[in-house]
Amino acid sequence: MNVLFCAPYVPSRVRPRPCNFIRILAEHGHQVTLLAVQNGDPPSNEVHRYCQKVLLFDNPSVAALARCVVALPGPTALQAAYCEAPGLARAFAQLIARDEYDLVHLEHLRAAKLGLGVRSVPVVFDCVDALSVLWQKYRRSRSYKRRALAAIEASRVERYERQLLYEFARCLVSSDRDRTELLHLAPGAPVVTVPNACDVSELAKVNRRPRPSRIIFVGRMSYEPNVVAVEQFALNVLP
Repeated sequence: MNVLFCAPYVPSRVRPRPCNFIRILAEHGHQVTLLAVQNGDPPSNEVHRYCQKVLLFDNPSVAALARCVVALPGPTALQAAYCEAPGLARAFAQLIARDEYDLVHLEHLRAAKLGLGVRSVPVVFDCVDALSVLWQKYRRSRSYKRRALAAIEASRVERYERQLLYEFARCLVSSDRDRTELLHLAPGAPVVTVPNACDVSELAKVNRRPRPSRIIFVGRMSYEPNVVAVEQFALNVLP
């Protein structure tokens, strides 16, 4: 199978879900072309190891923020506007017209616009999470900046997410709870749960004496589920 994998960032070890998808597709004998936005993160070695072709597009932050400002008067989700890197849509259209792909995989709401209107090949949309729920939570954030942004973005994300869920052959999420939330938003949409997993074979053993009473949590604290995970652990598990 020939797969066109589109992402709003370069898959890397800090973004393991798309890396795992690409690796497993390649290990099953499929050919993968990666089309991704480059925001400064170096691509994982797995990207070049497992992809037949890699096309990366720079997305300078000044230009990306300018697109968001231009999008403000309309209904477009700002994070989708942010990731419309110059040349990305044109390259996608050229690949679809020139090469015979069996499947298009769109990673995240930010890359979903690329697949709108594609009917010549099945398109899978990896939502990852129910973003509309996350943005509603941001409205109650302790951060004034996050609450202000959510006041603008939450309703945009909800409308856009509802539209996208009916557009594609399959929509993937990482938990049954997210699937339930998305089906509430878009009843009858083809939403399927594909859980996150850890490839333990890739984890090297560390020969180091553990320190007592020390716990480390690895994750970006700008990502709401990570914040919730730490709070739930500290309040409900650790005691």
